[in-house]
Amino acid sequence: MVIPDTIYGYGKPYIVNDMINSAFVGSYISSIRLPNTLKSISREAFYASLRLSSVEFGESVEYIGPSAFESCTSLTSIDIPNSVVNVMDRAFYGCYGLTSLKIGKSVESIGGQAFSECSNLKEFIIDEDNPNLICVDDIVYSKDMSVVWLCLPCKNGGITLPESVTTIMDYAFSGCSGLTSITIPSRITKIGDYMFSGCSGLTSITIPSGVTTIGDHAFSGCSGLTSITIPNSVQTIGSSAFLGCSGLTSITIPSGATTIGKYAFYGCSGLTSIAIPSSVTTIGSYAFYNCSGLTSMTIPNTVTTIESYTFRGCSSLKELTIQDGETPLVWVGNYSKELDFSTSPLEKLHYGRNLETGNMPFPFKDNKTTLKSLSIGDSIKSIADSVFSGCNNLVSLNIGKSVETIGISAFSGCSSLTSLVIPDAVRTIGESAFSSCTKLESLKIGESVETIEKSAFSDCSSLTSLVIPDSVRTIGESAFSSCGALTSVCLGKSVESIGNNAFYCYGYTNMGYQYPIDSKITEIKVLNPVPPLMEYSVWNSNTYSDAVLEIPEGTIIDYISTDWKEFKSINAGGADISNTSIDDGIFRYRLVNDDPEKPTAILAGVVSKSITGATIPERVTDMSDPDNPRRYYVKVIGPEAFSACYELKEMTINPRASIEIICRGAFKDCTALESFEIPATVQRIDSDVFSGCSALKEVIAGPGIGLIPSGLFNGCSVLESFEIPESVQSIGANAFYASGLRSVSIPESVQSIGANAFYASGLRSVSIPAAVMTIGNQAFAGCKSMTEFRIEDSTEPISFGTDIFGSYHYPNQDTRANAESMYIGRDWGGDSKIGVVGFKTLVIGNLVKAIPDDASIACRNYGHENEAINGVNVGLLRNSLI
Repeated sequence: MVIPDTIYGYGKPYIVNDMINSAFVGSYISSIRLPNTLKSISREAFYASLRLSSVEFGESVEYIGPSAFESCTSLTSIDIPNSVVNVMDRAFYGCYGLTSLKIGKSVESIGGQAFSECSNLKEFIIDEDNPNLICVDDIVYSKDMSVVWLCLPCKNGGITLPESVTTIMDYAFSGCSGLTSITIPSRITKIGDYMFSGCSGLTSITIPSGVTTIGDHAFSGCSGLTSITIPNSVQTIGSSAFLGCSGLTSITIPSGATTIGKYAFYGCSGLTSIAIPSSVTTIGSYAFYNCSGLTSMTIPNTVTTIESYTFRGCSSLKELTIQDGETPLVWVGNYSKELDFSTSPLEKLHYGRNLETGNMPFPFKDNKTTLKSLSIGDSIKSIADSVFSGCNNLVSLNIGKSVETIGISAFSGCSSLTSLVIPDAVRTIGESAFSSCTKLESLKIGESVETIEKSAFSDCSSLTSLVIPDSVRTIGESAFSSCGALTSVCLGKSVESIGNNAFYCYGYTNMGYQYPIDSKITEIKVLNPVPPLMEYSVWNSNTYSDAVLEIPEGTIIDYISTDWKEFKSINAGGADISNTSIDDGIFRYRLVNDDPEKPTAILAGVVSKSITGATIPERVTDMSDPDNPRRYYVKVIGPEAFSACYELKEMTINPRASIEIICRGAFKDCTALESFEIPATVQRIDSDVFSGCSALKEVIAGPGIGLIPSGLFNGCSVLESFEIPESVQSIGANAFYASGLRSVSIPESVQSIGANAFYASGLRSVSIPAAVMTIGNQAFAGCKSMTEFRIEDSTEPISFGTDIFGSYHYPNQDTRANAESMYIGRDWGGDSKIGVVGFKTLVIGNLVKAIPDDASIACRNYGHENEAINGVNVGLLRNSLI
């Protein structure tokens, strides 16, 4: 094809001096003659024109664009004219039929890979009058021999570059597969991008001490390279720098390097170890991907960022150390970080730093069985959920001294672990954290643990003894269930609650179904003088009969007033409770040998639930030894002693009796009970004592009560009045919930009123004394009969819970109280909104210093909201409806 200098269109001549990009890409042209007027050969002009064998350039061509003749495999010779100044990147890339090349006298620069993959190019002639370039021994230099532009791909053997060379261009030796060695001059400061890529015959290389950068792909594909010396001056190792260097067995990264680029050592399958210096801060994605020979790795604490898939495919990596450090490690990627080590058969791991994301890159999904030794560094504060779950060969575990939280199922199923020390910094042991650690024999729980979550140590079937430290407050449901080898348990002095089935033992059928089995626990020691809350299902039924419960001295009455009463053998510093019970034909009693002069009898229940009325006696006599009868004094009405005695209408107490405690739910759901007098001797009354007593009209309380407990009169719908003793300091949650209470006098001694305390009661007027500091959530919600509400004067502020008068969300869910008249005599905070219905009059007392910014007085009677105002900005109350 001949392209003319001038073409005609619409009767006009047009000079051809340029061509569009990809003008003849993939064409079937076999020869081309370019016009003398053409100045530029565009990008990819003849790309992949496989039949093109001859090119005749015009006299004016100055520029040969990128990939202009790339993959023109039929070209055998090229004569670049004297007019050409620039030969751009990949201009003749892959022209493997090219055997000779002549470059004119004006060429100033040759782009990267301009003649790469021209494997048969053996003759490279540069016009002797060219002032810029010279070819010496198949290497193109600048005229002054200071710059290496390129080496012919056919170059074989070793090369020694002259000391005059200060710069080697990118791609200079790319694809020189016959190159076996090279001496780089000392003045070189950078190993450029792709400089030695594809030099598969290169076996060793020494990089001068002045080099600071190894560029991207600098040695990629150098599969014959077995060793390389990198000086300490190098600061950056570029992306894919040693990609595919499968013959490389060891490498020392210099102490000055700060970055290891993406794919830097990708596929270096012969690499068995590598030392990363403390100067490195960033490791790029895929940096060590498929380094299948790598057996150990230490990541220094200076590394702040590791990108995704960095260690994926390191199938021989058995030992990994991530050094301790305070700065969180950023592991880039959404989920890929979780896969980095999933194919590595790690046996020994030290994990010394928190991740910024809070997640660890060790899910052990594919290699759960390999990990044998694990240490968590002293900088780690939390161990993530499920991170080491199922590591069933883990025999050594050392948790760092700074760990505060152990996540859900963190070590569940680590069935080879035999001993465990929880450090003192840990506050929470997560749900199922160590469940099914079936060989765990020794456990020491740190002195700061406050919560042991649900199933935390369930099915630790080799654990024989357990000491819960004094710091623990809560033991979750099934926390130690199915610990079938346990024989002794000690609960610290701060344990407040124990969840259901916490120490219950199960067996398993072949199908995996649970069934209860006998526990081996024979000794239980509880150090808290206040009985921890629990239900019967905490322990196996045989534990209550077989185990000895040891409790603090002087607390036996407190314990047998709760569900701890089910233990048949209880010892409290010499005082003990009899394993037997007696009855007098009406009541059943448990006998306590706590006082040699006046031992205690606990009224534990009734002989018949059909009881209609009776009098609780002062004392009973134990005649189990006819020769030595003994009197016991009734001091306690036990938990649920009369619960669900539906026909019980009247119950009195012998005036000489010394009842001290009425336990939880003692008269719960006695729906026929009409009245009850709480003796002056009673010092404690527990929750729900009269809950559900729907016929209860009158209760007289003695002066010894310090607390109206939660749910005391819950659902007592005909109880219209109750005089709260002057000794009461707190009214518990739900105390008068849905009761018929119409009037109540809250004494000056009361300091707090619990949530829902008077919810939906029949109260008409309420006065809150100055001593009250808090009112709980919805304490007076639903009090539809209330007309007056007063908060008496005080200089101390009072705190309101959420919606103390109820809320209004939907028309059929209006729980707001009524109040025609309201007086507020002190500053208030918390939920400052006051939502009532029927609101007419509001008086703000003179001691109120400020009204909260978000205060809102809600009413429905438009026009009456400001009927009485004292010291209040009228505008504050306008448009305040909810």
